[in-house]
Amino acid sequence: MDYKIREIQIDEYQKAADLHQKYYQNKRPLAVWKWEYNSYNPEKSVMIVIDSKGQIVGTQGMIPIYLNINGKCILTGKSESTLIDEEFRGKGLFVEYYNYAISQCEKKNMNCLWGFTRVGNTLKKVDYKVYEDVMKWAILPYNSKSIKKAAKSKSLIYSALINAGVIYSQFRLNLKLIRTAKNKKHYEIKSTMKSNDDIIRFYNRLRKKHKHLIHINQDIKYINWRIKNHPLYKTRTYYVYKGRILLGYLYLTIRNEQIEITDLMYLNDDVGNTLIKLLFNRIPEKCIIIYSGNIKNALNIKVIKLLKTYGFIVMKRPNDFILRNIKYTNEAMLYDIKNWYITDMWSEGVNINETE
Repeated sequence: MDYKIREIQIDEYQKAADLHQKYYQNKRPLAVWKWEYNSYNPEKSVMIVIDSKGQIVGTQGMIPIYLNINGKCILTGKSESTLIDEEFRGKGLFVEYYNYAISQCEKKNMNCLWGFTRVGNTLKKVDYKVYEDVMKWAILPYNSKSIKKAAKSKSLIYSALINAGVIYSQFRLNLKLIRTAKNKKHYEIKSTMKSNDDIIRFYNRLRKKHKHLIHINQDIKYINWRIKNHPLYKTRTYYVYKGRILLGYLYLTIRNEQIEITDLMYLNDDVGNTLIKLLFNRIPEKCIIIYSGNIKNALNIKVIKLLKTYGFIVMKRPNDFILRNIKYTNEAMLYDIKNWYITDMWSEGVNINETE
C-alpha cells in the first residue's frame, strides 16, 4: 500500500473537499474548508492528509479554538474532518495518521483536543474520553413533521408520541407567553455589543458562581469569525443591557424552516424570558427551533429548564462529546464534564455524519 501522511498544501483544499463530497455531497464546500483552517488563526490550525500517488484519500483537521478554562484563555483544538476513503479503511491507518495529527497539535501548543462524533469507539483508540448521552437537544416543534425529520424515526409508536408532544408543546408555549405578557421590566436590546469586551466581562461575572467553568473565549476576533463571517449561514445577535452592563445574549441562526439557538445565556431568568420572547418575535412561523446543550453543565441545565417552560421537548443529540488531554495540568478539572458549557456555537454550524 503506497501512501504518505503529511500536512496539506494550501492549494490542495479542493482535493480534500472533493473527498468529503464523495460521501457527504456538498455539505462541506471549499469555502468552509478555507474558513475553518485558513481564516481564524491559520498559523495554529492543523490539517493532515493521507496522500496516495498524489490523491488525497484521508483527512484529519484540528481547528484552533481558544477556550476559557478555569479563568484562563487556553489554546485547544477541535477535531474535525475525520475521513478515510473506503479503499483504505481496515488497514490500520486511522491510529497512525491521527497520532501524527496529534503530534502536530503538540508542536502548535494546543492544550487539549475535543469534538463531537457518532463513532466514539473509534476515537477511544487514540485515547479520547467519550461522554455518551450528555449532549441534548431542546426542540420546539410547530408541527409533527418537523420533529419527525429531526428525530429520523419511523416508529408508529414514536410518531404518536411526537404528535402528542406537539400538542403539549403548543399548549405550554401559549400558556407561558400569556403568563409573562405583563412583565414590564425594561431592558435595552442591541444587535451589537456596546464594547468589544462586554461578553468577556459577562463570563467573568458568571465564573464568580461557576469557578471551574469551561467556555469558548468570545473575544471580538472569534465573534467576527464564527458569527459575522460564516460562509454558509447568517446569525442574528441580540444583547440585553442595563446601562453599560451586559445581562444576557442570544444568537439565532435561521436555516429555512429550522431555527438554531446558536448560543443563549443570561444572568437571571427575567433576562432569559426577555430573550426567549424576543426569539418568538423575530422568527418565521411554523418552524422548528433547536437548542443544543450539555445536560450535565449547570448553565446548560438552566437554559434547558427555562426552554421546557415554553414547551420545548428534550431529546438526545446523536453526537457524543469527546475530549483528549495533551498537556493541561489539572486533568481532574478538565475531564469533569460538568464544567463544560457547550452550545451549538461549538459545532461551527456545519453538521454532517462525521467527526464534526
